[in-house]
Amino acid sequence: MSNAPSNPRRIELWSKVLVIALVGIFLFALAGFAIAVIDAPDEDVALPARPSLPAAIPADSDTPDDAPTAEAVAQPRILLALAETDPELTPSPSAAPVAPASPGTDTSPSPAPVLSATTMPVAPVAGFWSKREGVKRRDIVRALKTGDIDGFKRVVVEADIAAALAESLGIELHADVRVAESERFATSVRKGALGLIAANHVGPSLRTLEIDGKSLTGNDRIKDVAGWPLSLVLELPEGQGWEQDRTWVLVAGGDSFTDRGVYDKVVTKGKGVDYPFDGGTARVTGHGCCDPVFNDNVVPRYVLTGNKGLVRSLFKGAELAIANHEQPVTEMATHHTSGTRFSGKPALTKIFTRAGIDWLSLANNHIKDYGADGIKDTRRILRDNGIGFGGAG
Repeated sequence: MSNAPSNPRRIELWSKVLVIALVGIFLFALAGFAIAVIDAPDEDVALPARPSLPAAIPADSDTPDDAPTAEAVAQPRILLALAETDPELTPSPSAAPVAPASPGTDTSPSPAPVLSATTMPVAPVAGFWSKREGVKRRDIVRALKTGDIDGFKRVVVEADIAAALAESLGIELHADVRVAESERFATSVRKGALGLIAANHVGPSLRTLEIDGKSLTGNDRIKDVAGWPLSLVLELPEGQGWEQDRTWVLVAGGDSFTDRGVYDKVVTKGKGVDYPFDGGTARVTGHGCCDPVFNDNVVPRYVLTGNKGLVRSLFKGAELAIANHEQPVTEMATHHTSGTRFSGKPALTKIFTRAGIDWLSLANNHIKDYGADGIKDTRRILRDNGIGFGGAG
C-alpha cells in the first residue's frame, strides 16, 4: 500500500512552501555577500598599478614627493565612471596637456576643399545580368513622374543626386520612386529596378544602359559628356568629377585553345585561322540536353542572327583584351580528338594575335600537360608573338 499523500491539493501546497523557502535562503545569502563586500577594509582592495615615471625623472632616481598616489591615479577612472550621470565631473578635453608643436610645424587648420562646377552624367543602370540594352530619355522622365517603367520592377534614384535631378528636369519625383543610399540602391537594382546614379558611382555589380542609342561605356562610347542625354552640373571637389576621356574597356574571354574541335574546323576542314573569332550574334530559342563532352550539362538551343565578325571587333576594339590559355603551345603538340590532354601548335597562335588578344593567363589545370618543357615553350612562343602572359613559369 502506498504511503504517498492522496490529496493533490496538499502536494501542491507543500511544493509552494518548498519553493518559497529556497528563494528566501538564496536572497538571505545574497544580502550577506553584499554586506561583506561593502564592509571590506580599504587595504584589501586591489589598487591600480602606479603609472610609469614622467620622462623628466631619471629612471634611477628616487620617486619624488609629488609623484601621483594610488588615490590620484584612480581618480580619473572614478570621473570617467561618473561621466554618464554627471557631465560636470568629466575632465574637460582642454585640460589635457598638449604637446608643443615642433619648430616649423604648420598648426593652421586644413583649407576647405575647393569646389568647382562639374558636368556629371547620370547613368541609367540595371543588374549585371539584365538583358536590357538601353532606355529612352523620355521614358526615364516619365518614370520619375509616374513611378513606373516597362521592363523594370521599380525606379530607384541615388540619394546624392535625387534633388538635383528633379530640379534639373523641372519635375517632382513620384512617391513610388525610391531614393536610396549606395548599398540599398545597388540591392534594388540587382532585384530588377531601373537605377539612376552619378556615373562616377557605378560599381562592378551594375551595368550601364544606353540612352537614346548612346553609350557612356564600352567600345562605342561617346567621346565627350556634352553628347550625353542626361547630365547634371554639380559642385564637386577637384578630382571627383567624371572624365570621359579617361575611360577604357577591358574584354575578358574564358577558356581558349587551338586543339580538339578548333583544330578540326581551322585546319582539317580548312576554315582558316580567323574562323574562331568570326562569330556574330545569336538568339537563344530554348535549352536542352546535352553537351557533347559533359553529357549532364544543359545547353542552349539557338539560331544565328548575323553580324559576322562582331566577336572579333569586340576584342580588337577594347583597350585591353584577355583570355585563359587552356593549353601549352609547343613544337611537340599533336591534335587530340579525345581525352583531357590539350596542346597547341605554334602556327595557330595567330588565332589570338589576329583577334587582338593582348594577354593570356597560363594559370589553369592544362598548362602542365606537356610538362616543364611545355611551359617553357609556351612562354617563348607567346613572347615571340607579342602576347603578354602570366600565371606559370
